[in-house]
Amino acid sequence: MRESALSFTRFSFDDAQNWHVEIFASNGSFTASSDFYCTATALLAFSDELLNFPSSRDASAEFRIGSAGTSEFIHLRAYVFDNTGHAAIETRIERRGSAPHTASANFHVRCEISAINRLGDMLRQWISAPDRPMMWHP
Repeated sequence: MRESALSFTRFSFDDAQNWHVEIFASNGSFTASSDFYCTATALLAFSDELLNFPSSRDASAEFRIGSAGTSEFIHLRAYVFDNTGHAAIETRIERRGSAPHTASANFHVRCEISAINRLGDMLRQWISAPDRPMMWHP
């Protein structure tokens, strides 16, 4: 089994307002990647949620591009999954279209809450200097 990871890479040919970003995610058994457009502000909001995660037992930190069932959907969700404080990050990536251009992945990366907080810190640092890919391992 390979190592779990989450990576963000900014393409150098985007514009200052709308970043073109590639996401790579793996839980060691399943892997998915896709590219999307978003603002640095949207990524910064997600990093803040991760840094302050969890605010309560039922809280989650979420990043979403598109919506389920549309041509492109990316959803990351950090959550606590039991009463002892074990956490995970759900990764859901969908690309709709005609065959052979469709793809779908949905899996979870188990990790400690402190690793989720560290992801938030790493993402915040990467946003301020996105010239190299950011790679997180729980």
